Amino acid sequence: MKYLSREEHSFITLDCAKCGHQHVALQLCGLRFCPVCSIKRQFRVRSHIAELFRIMKRRPQHRLKMITLSCKNTGDLRRGVDHLIKSFRKLRARKFWNIYVVGGIAVVEIKGRPGNYHPHLHIVLYAKYLPWPLLRKQWERVSGGTAVWISNIDKGKALHYVTKYVTKLDMPDVAQEEPNVAMKGRHLFMKFGEWASYTLDIVPVLFVCTRCGASDWIDEFRMKSISREFSRR
Repeated sequence: MKYLSREEHSFITLDCAKCGHQHVALQLCGLRFCPVCSIKRQFRVRSHIAELFRIMKRRPQHRLKMITLSCKNTGDLRRGVDHLIKSFRKLRARKFWNIYVVGGIAVVEIKGRPGNYHPHLHIVLYAKYLPWPLLRKQWERVSGGTAVWISNIDKGKALHYVTKYVTKLDMPDVAQEEPNVAMKGRHLFMKFGEWASYTLDIVPVLFVCTRCGASDWIDEFRMKSISREFSRR
């Protein structure tokens, strides 16, 4: 599979709403693991997760934890990812989960090669002390997998790791078509528990105008509409 270069991507012209200075902005091509688009995706995910960490409700004896959950390798990647996500949903429905876990976020990472893919979940959760043997036992029951890793983590490292996994793919470009298809239409990250109810007060900022410092922009389609309106007067 060959990704488009930056020059081959589509671009849109934006006009600064304050001073009129024009800027050319990249449009996402739709491929989850495109190296050109990944920078924009990572920036967006990073701002959302940072806001979740900022607004999460603190509780005594609770800490952020990083968990990795894996199932058996699969030759059918889309089915394997579906099984992974459904198994995680079943895990969160078990009684023990609500006793220990408040909420968190999860992202899917894919490793392996065609015919032998290894999809797994990287999860940041806010929880009380969560015994590894209990978590491993419950995960095996719902998924059939036994690979479970857990450790405490601080906000800075959690933000770095989760952002990295959003668009990380450890395989050659020629083998990336199936992963892009398998992940098409899926969320970049999943919120669960109490965190799923958090409203993120984030105003999307593409970039700031290099001339006046404003961050409000008018795209070329709206600009054409405005021009047509003025031409009628």
